[in-house]
Amino acid sequence: NFMGPNTIGDFPPTAYYLISSIASFLSIVLPFSFFLFFGKRKLSDTVLVEKNGVLNSVLLVFAGLAVSVLMNIPANLISQLLEGAGLNGDANTADLLALTPVQALTMFVSVVLVAPVTEEFAFRSVTTAVMRRWGDWPAVIFSALIFGMAHYSIQSLPVVLTAGFVMALWVNMFLHMLNNLLATLPIALEGLVGADAANIASNLLTYIVYGLGLIALVVLLIRNFTGHKVFRTPMQRGVPVRGKALWMFVNPGFICYYVLFVVMCIVTLYS
Repeated sequence: NFMGPNTIGDFPPTAYYLISSIASFLSIVLPFSFFLFFGKRKLSDTVLVEKNGVLNSVLLVFAGLAVSVLMNIPANLISQLLEGAGLNGDANTADLLALTPVQALTMFVSVVLVAPVTEEFAFRSVTTAVMRRWGDWPAVIFSALIFGMAHYSIQSLPVVLTAGFVMALWVNMFLHMLNNLLATLPIALEGLVGADAANIASNLLTYIVYGLGLIALVVLLIRNFTGHKVFRTPMQRGVPVRGKALWMFVNPGFICYYVLFVVMCIVTLYS
């Protein structure tokens, strides 16, 4: 939450975004890297790349982006219900601030570049690969659940759960970056050119995303029903990780992770 004029949690925005980038590495990349290292697992076995070709990849990104953005509707409804009950209904993006070009640049680096790379490595690579011993679809669904919990926000669950599911199926890195770009661009524009211009740009971008997503989805369905298999789980590379994979999710660290999710959601609701 904003703790002072033009600050985020008493930090200047530029410092806040730099600290967030470092924190993303320490709290997301490092633990999962240790899991691979001590488990003697190869990084190549967790890189699940779906080879769709350029056309399918572009179509899947736009269709997935539209689905993710569409989930803002139930997310906003949850926010309104929470606020009606006297609770905090703000989503995580309410804590972002960019009033200068430098602040906007560091925000984009942190949210649009660093966050997608670190989160995709942890949730769509390592987590999905580990869970594959129970099947591709359980792996996709569970990775989306863990990804959703990582945002510590009840009101944003429709967006992040759906986005996590879509990203696990489709071209995840580019989709993740575009999704975060759409979330942060209006914030940067509001600080740089004013709220009115930001609202116009946000609405215009939303309609463009819906339009391109609808077109992409129609083309994908046509291609799928004419012999091109475009809707597949992304398991063309990598092999199922053997061993006691369940231990990854019932060990003390992840139990603390579940508890932290509940605690952070409660704290956010009453902040």
